[in-house]
Amino acid sequence: MLLTCPTGKDGWRDLRFSRHIDDKVLGEQMIRALPYLIIALVACGSSEASIDSEGPVYCLEQADCAAGFACDSWTGLCVCASSGVCPDQELCNPYTGRCEAQEGRCGNNSSCAPSEYCAANGRCLARKSLCQRCEQSNECGGANDLCLPGGACGLDCSDDTDACPPGSVCWPFGNASQCVPALGDCSVPPRCRADSDCPPGNTCLDGACQASCRNETDCPAQWRCLDQLCHPPASCEDDNGCTQGTVCQAGRCLPGCNGNSNCPLGETCQDGRCQQGCDAHADCPLDRACQAGQCVDEICMGNDCSLACQVDLFCGPGRHCDQRQGRCREGLPGGLCVACNPMIAGQCGTGLCLGTPTRRACTGNRDCTGGGEYCDREYGCFRDRECPGGQTCLDANISQNQAGRCSGGTCSNFRCMTPCEANMNSCPVGFACEEVRRAGGGSVIGNYCQPEDGEFCP
Repeated sequence: MLLTCPTGKDGWRDLRFSRHIDDKVLGEQMIRALPYLIIALVACGSSEASIDSEGPVYCLEQADCAAGFACDSWTGLCVCASSGVCPDQELCNPYTGRCEAQEGRCGNNSSCAPSEYCAANGRCLARKSLCQRCEQSNECGGANDLCLPGGACGLDCSDDTDACPPGSVCWPFGNASQCVPALGDCSVPPRCRADSDCPPGNTCLDGACQASCRNETDCPAQWRCLDQLCHPPASCEDDNGCTQGTVCQAGRCLPGCNGNSNCPLGETCQDGRCQQGCDAHADCPLDRACQAGQCVDEICMGNDCSLACQVDLFCGPGRHCDQRQGRCREGLPGGLCVACNPMIAGQCGTGLCLGTPTRRACTGNRDCTGGGEYCDREYGCFRDRECPGGQTCLDANISQNQAGRCSGGTCSNFRCMTPCEANMNSCPVGFACEEVRRAGGGSVIGNYCQPEDGEFCP
C-alpha cells in the first residue's frame, strides 16, 4: 500500500507512511497505521497540501527518515540525533527531537562571524590569540593556528619562519609550525645561547632552556626527560629513527598517542600511532560496534545478523540495543512490555506485571482493540467469574494459592514494567518513571517504567 498526496499542481510526494504489507497481517497493520492515515488524509485535503521543510516528518520505520535522523516509535516522527544534522543557526532540541532556531545560539562555526567560533554551549565567542588557553584548534585566531599540546593557541608560521611577533619563535608541531613565546608559558622552552639567558633552575642545552625533571610530566609538551633533564624532540627522517611512543613528524620525533582515547572514533592507539580498528564498542561511533578488531555496521552471531549499535536510538521501533553484544535486538530493554500473567509471581523478574482486568473473550489479537490489548490464551484465574462469560476456570487450586487458566482466550493488557530511578531518565523514549501503589491507593511499592500518557506497549 502506498500513500501519496500532492505537493503542488505538477507532481506528487511520497509521504512514506507505509510499506508493502503482507496479506496475512494486513488487518493488524491497518490498525497500527490508522493514526498516520488520519494525519495523511488531513494533509492531502487540498491541492496545495505539502509538508513544510521545517515541519515534522512521520515514519513507520528507520528507512522513512533522512540520514542522521531516527524513527521514534512512540511519536511516529523522525527525530534528530544531534545538532550536526540541523541547518545553520539551528540546534537539535533533545526534548522534541526537532531542529529549532535558537536566537543568539549557533550550531557550527559557519553560524558565527569570521572572528568568532561556535563554543560547545552553542554560543559564538571571540577567537583566541597567541598563548591564550584552548581545547580545540577552531578556537584559535587563524585557519591554520593550532591549539598546542600544552592547551594554548599558537600562531601559524609554516610558510615563513621569520613571521613571528617579537619575543616569539617558530617551532614545529606535527606537520605545521607555530609561533610560541620565547620566554612565555605555552609549554615550549625559550631559545638561548647561554645559561644566563634562561630562567633560574634551567640550563641552556642545544639552544633551548631546559629544566630538571623526574618524568615527562615535568617537561614541556613533546619533550622527554632523560638523565633528569628535559630534552627537545630528536631529529628524524622516518619513524624508524624514533623511540617507541614517538613518531616522526615534520622531521622531529614527537609523541604519538598514549591510548585509544587520544584517537578518533574508529581508530586505536598502536605503538604510539592511531591506526584503524577497535578494542571495544566504545572505540566506534554510536551507530557501529566492534567485531574482530574493526568497527562494523552489522554484528553477526553465527548466521544471526543484526544492525550494530551502542544506543537504542539506532535500532528502530520495538527494538533495543544490547550494549554488551553491540547489536539491535527485538523487544524493549529489560523485558519491558513483555506479556505476563498477573497470577504467576516472578514472571517479570525484578519488575511488576501491570494491567487492567477484562472480561472479553477472544480467538486472536484481532478481537482485542485499544489499550495495547492482546489475546491471552493462558489468562490466569481462581474462579469462573474471573473469566469471560461462557468460560470456566481450569486447574485452579485455591487452598494452595495456585492459579489456573480460563478455558478460552481473554483480551488482556498485562505487561511487565521494569524498575527505574525517579529523575534519572532511566526509562526508554515513550516511557516515564512513575510510582506504583498497592491496590486501593495504599503504600508505594516502587518506581517503574510505564508508557507515557496516551501511549501503550507495542
